[in-house]
Amino acid sequence: MGDPFSGGDVPFDFEGSLQLARQLWALADEIESENSQRQLDFVAATAKWRGVYGRQFIDRRHTEQKSVDAVCNGLREDAKAWAKAWAEAMEQQGRNNRAKALEDLTEKIAAERSLREKAVDYFVGDDSAEEADRKLASVHNITPPAPPLFSATATPQRF
Repeated sequence: MGDPFSGGDVPFDFEGSLQLARQLWALADEIESENSQRQLDFVAATAKWRGVYGRQFIDRRHTEQKSVDAVCNGLREDAKAWAKAWAEAMEQQGRNNRAKALEDLTEKIAAERSLREKAVDYFVGDDSAEEADRKLASVHNITPPAPPLFSATATPQRF
């Protein structure tokens, strides 16, 4: 894997995280779908069920509905969090790739300098890194994948 801060690979399961986000979103959809059927059953049952037990049944259904809403919202937020983590890891991979390319280009620029330029660099400082930095593109901001498909919005940036 390498050091994640010196041009190595970011230790992150890019495809697995998007797959997990899709599964979390689909699970929330499935729970909501099942809950819709339970709501139809609830309406039919309350039409015929009266009295103390009918009121208790209604109260329990309302509690269940709150729980379903909380679980589905939590699953969707978790899915979005995985997508955001994916985007952050993809940006970090771009920064790592740029750092490695910057290191390589700096070495190449320094090696190609003439003896006179090297002598000047000795006294005033080597600006190979600044020159290399100007030549490389900057790292792109990555948009997190959107639900429900959570399709990748980028590939690792190469320099």
